[in-house]
Amino acid sequence: MAYQHILFSVQDAIARLTLNRPDKLNSFTETMHAEVRDALDQIQNDSSVRVLVITGLAVDFVRASISPTPAWRWWMAKCLILGMWWSAITSRSSCGL
Repeated sequence: MAYQHILFSVQDAIARLTLNRPDKLNSFTETMHAEVRDALDQIQNDSSVRVLVITGLAVDFVRASISPTPAWRWWMAKCLILGMWWSAITSRSSCGL
């Protein structure tokens, strides 16, 4: 899959996923969501990957734009803080919201 809104690479057992919409403060779109899921699927299927580094090219890491509600922002922060990024991307309910 060719990516429009993320940068993704794997080298020396380290996967790097960079959100790449700095002009929009890395706000998620359906396209970006699909790209992140594809990259995470690749990581899940690659037993050589030991570390995932997630970064963003913007002043803010990410802006919660899927739903601008405070509950959504809290859910995303909770998932990131707990290191549950994979669960956050695949299922909202996995973080207890």
